[in-house]
Amino acid sequence: MQYIRLYWCFLKNNLTRDIYFKENFLVTLGEGLLFFLINLTLYNAIFANVNAIGDWNKFQVIVLIATNQIFTGLFYGLFANNLPGLQHYVNKGDLDYILLKPISTQFYISTRYINFGHILSSFAALPLLFHALKQLNIHPGFFDYAVYIILLINGLLLGYALLLIFMSVVIWTIKVEGLYFIIMEIISYGKYPASVFKGGIKFIFSFVIPIIIIINYPAQILIEGIKVKYVFISVVLTILLFGVSKWFWNLALRFYTSASS
Repeated sequence: MQYIRLYWCFLKNNLTRDIYFKENFLVTLGEGLLFFLINLTLYNAIFANVNAIGDWNKFQVIVLIATNQIFTGLFYGLFANNLPGLQHYVNKGDLDYILLKPISTQFYISTRYINFGHILSSFAALPLLFHALKQLNIHPGFFDYAVYIILLINGLLLGYALLLIFMSVVIWTIKVEGLYFIIMEIISYGKYPASVFKGGIKFIFSFVIPIIIIINYPAQILIEGIKVKYVFISVVLTILLFGVSKWFWNLALRFYTSASS
């Protein structure tokens, strides 16, 4: 209950900030929509010359693009302004004060800032998603959408766990320029159809750094219907990777050297 109240305070504070600083809100909203349009333009150009990418046709790929936009908007809105700040906290010594707070340091660092512009940009994908499903003559039911949402949430947790593992390295190395952009670039590969990855790369992106699961699995639930294996693999890997990220974070904190020491 304490953390629910705290997160509610974070939500209100960040919403107030966006109301007062409308320019920042509009910039982040515009940024999210721009990348969405760029992805659409890119794939439209590709499908002007080919009929399919791997075994995905045009409207199946559009379902994937829309799912990627929903994920990206939520992921950037909830996490992109938080964990990357860890390097600043370590370099400036602010982590010392955060560690003294009577709450989970991981929770505080992970959830303090919320970007409503990015979150709102995710909803722009919904009309396109429904249009693509209509063109495919697919009519998902309540349970299909429910599982779709569950796998999207799993994807957000997977992405968060990967980001936490990578950013925890900052505690050891102090300065790792570009580390955040590296992991975000890797996560972005999940927007490509799974069939374009082959051999060892596909295995790595499925089970070691499971970016394929983040975007492809939810999209495939809508396209192919509910498949137990997608749900099972997604949930199990989320639990495992979330546990690994928690362990890695705690390990990193044990080696943290206070800025005042």
